[in-house]
Amino acid sequence: MRALLSFFIGLICLGNLAAQTEVPGDQCLGGALVAIEPQSITLKFNDKVTSMPIAPGAEIWRRGVDLDDIHQLVIGDEIYLKCTRAGDAGPAMASIVAAVN
Repeated sequence: MRALLSFFIGLICLGNLAAQTEVPGDQCLGGALVAIEPQSITLKFNDKVTSMPIAPGAEIWRRGVDLDDIHQLVIGDEIYLKCTRAGDAGPAMASIVAAVN
């Protein structure tokens, strides 16, 4: 019984370590799509150019359609992002990429 209890406590702790936290909007700005890389996109907002890595399994949307790949986005699209971070110290990564125009 103790072994089973220890096993479940270990699973709970492991799940908490692997949890992803949402990144505040000011650290995850969207903008006009200027480039598409294999694992990231580059956006321009108010003369600031940033590259945002795409999280594995991220949702990619364009005009209400779920896309299979970020390469189906179009340069010039206005991109909105939702970002997450693995743990407290991991890098911010886009978990939802949406182009509405």
